Amino acid sequence: MQKALLTTVSAIALSISATAALASGSATYSTQEGNNQSATIDQSLATNAAVGSPTAAFDQNNGAYSGGNVIAITQTGTTDTFGVNAPSFQSGGLNQASVGQAGSANDVVLQQTGYNNGNLYGAISQAGAGNAVALEQIGTQNNFSITQDASSANSDFTAFQTGNYNSVVSAQTGTVWASINQSGSNNAFDNTQSGWENSFAYNSTAAIWAYPYPPTELVGAYAALQDGTNNLIVNNQSGSNQTFALSAQAGDFNTIYNSQSNYNNIAYVAQVGSSLTITNDQIGSGGIATYTQYGSNNSATLVQSANANTATFTQDGSNNVMSMNQSGDGAIANGGNIGTLVQTSASSSNTAYLTQSGDANIATSTQSGYYSLASLVQSGDLNTIIGMQNGTGPSENQAYVAQSSTGNTASYNQNGSGNFVSIKQ
Repeated sequence: MQKALLTTVSAIALSISATAALASGSATYSTQEGNNQSATIDQSLATNAAVGSPTAAFDQNNGAYSGGNVIAITQTGTTDTFGVNAPSFQSGGLNQASVGQAGSANDVVLQQTGYNNGNLYGAISQAGAGNAVALEQIGTQNNFSITQDASSANSDFTAFQTGNYNSVVSAQTGTVWASINQSGSNNAFDNTQSGWENSFAYNSTAAIWAYPYPPTELVGAYAALQDGTNNLIVNNQSGSNQTFALSAQAGDFNTIYNSQSNYNNIAYVAQVGSSLTITNDQIGSGGIATYTQYGSNNSATLVQSANANTATFTQDGSNNVMSMNQSGDGAIANGGNIGTLVQTSASSSNTAYLTQSGDANIATSTQSGYYSLASLVQSGDLNTIIGMQNGTGPSENQAYVAQSSTGNTASYNQNGSGNFVSIKQ
């Protein structure tokens, strides 16, 4: 059985192939039930256009999860909306949604439940300032792509996914915000931002979440969250004053890649679980990176290039490895780098590597437990190394310190028995 209910205000803009010229304040409401439904809505000549209303949301519904429904929406005015006052909805499987908005202050809210839903390439595209997208997907093997283009100053994207093998790809240009909340396994989020003062998972509070839906996990969210196993987050930010904040990636075998270029970029990430991986690459001066891993068999690698950068790695568990490389230009006036490595909780068999080049750098390493190794290397002038290994009884920790050039200082303290330290200047 198939049922289609189409109601319009000012003009009819829903058909398979028709294009209608709409006046200001146009609205379209649609309900379709069954399989292989298709709706094309063109509101390209309207301002304040809307698809859906508080009492009549856009709905393509198939409770048997067979689906195969398609929605295509074009809006080119200002303050246009899709599913804002009442959430738009697709259920079933193999559903597709394509929304294109060109203009400013436009909003999209879309929900999909089932499997293999989405549209990985070109699903929602916005060009203009002050736009917002909110996406919720519940099920398996769902995916979506969000593009907020060129002039997308002060635009916002928020996503919520529950289930396994789901993915979101986000590409934003301008001064923009993105936030993700994923629960399940084998999920992925790929975020690319270019411009000035962009944020992934920071200050992402889209006003379009004002009504009682979606779940409270997203309302007022200030940091991203990924919960499950074998999950992946990739963040690429090019520009200055960028922020990457992940409140928690919880589960085992999860991976984070962060790449930030230019200056004054910030990364703050926490991982909980085992067999976790972090790779951080910051190119430019004034960067700040703070990473924390809780669990065992985890690894973290950080590279910072240029001057006046600060990095802190903390690992709580055993059999963990951390590696930090900070390189400056050797000009003291430009400021040295600061690197801090901490491996705590009386854990064992941890390894810490730190390499710094340039002048006026500071390296600090603290390890607690047994059978741990620290290697700290600095090249340049007026550098400082401070190290500590805390153990009781037969600790058998090892530390290797090497400094080249002049005016350097090294201090290392070991507690316990069977320890070894080598300092070369």
